[in-house]
Amino acid sequence: MRIAENNLKASRFAFVASLKAAKKAFLRNQIRRRLREAVRANLPKIKTGLDVVFFARPGLKTKTSQEIAEITGRLLKKAKLV
Repeated sequence: MRIAENNLKASRFAFVASLKAAKKAFLRNQIRRRLREAVRANLPKIKTGLDVVFFARPGLKTKTSQEIAEITGRLLKKAKLV
């Protein structure tokens, strides 16, 4: 995860799933959708005025949506965004 200030009233998010994360396109898309949903669930609590980029790791394709949501929540807390 990378964070930068954007001087806007809202935070923006990007999700990157490369070939290292999953070879098949549908799996990369699934990973991005799950990450997007996990962030959407935490959106009211996240600070504003930031650009955040999430990079998918190779092990994420085997995780469930619930596990990805927990991992994302921990990352946001560790970065002090929540």
